[in-house]
Amino acid sequence: MSAPSERPEARAWSDRLAGLVRCTGIADQLPEIGAWLGQPAGTFPPSRPERFAPYAAPERGVALRLHYPFWDRATTCDPDQWLIADVTFDPLRAPLPFDLEAEGETVESATVKLDPDRDDFPATRTSTFYLDDDRAVTIVFLEGGRGIETLRVTRLYGAVRCPPRSGSAVPGR
Repeated sequence: MSAPSERPEARAWSDRLAGLVRCTGIADQLPEIGAWLGQPAGTFPPSRPERFAPYAAPERGVALRLHYPFWDRATTCDPDQWLIADVTFDPLRAPLPFDLEAEGETVESATVKLDPDRDDFPATRTSTFYLDDDRAVTIVFLEGGRGIETLRVTRLYGAVRCPPRSGSAVPGR
């Protein structure tokens, strides 16, 4: 099996999922995402409102949580209201979004890629980078500071409307 970063389709999925965090208007993409995660047809997204619906595909190195914003007052679901609340990547099994590399990445190199205007380098194993589009990328670095143990993407300040999609949700099509 090739390394996660050597699988272009897997990298495209990582980039896509990271980009869809807290986006509205993705109902047409959810069944395809669910199938990629290995979920049985008709189970992704859930048919009933839930505050958070966790899904994991350990073999793909991805876990995500769906969120229904009106979970506390809705009795039925409008599929277009589901959001991907956050996505967590296991770099041993999944390529990382944002052109980050699991093995050699350091706080300094990640900062250059995610926040080039930042001039301080946090000295902790866990660092959060705030992107211009309100996404927050939290990285846990390996002991010693070289390599990534886990990466989580979320978005601050609510949801955003995703641009209209052209073509398939499957990367590369």
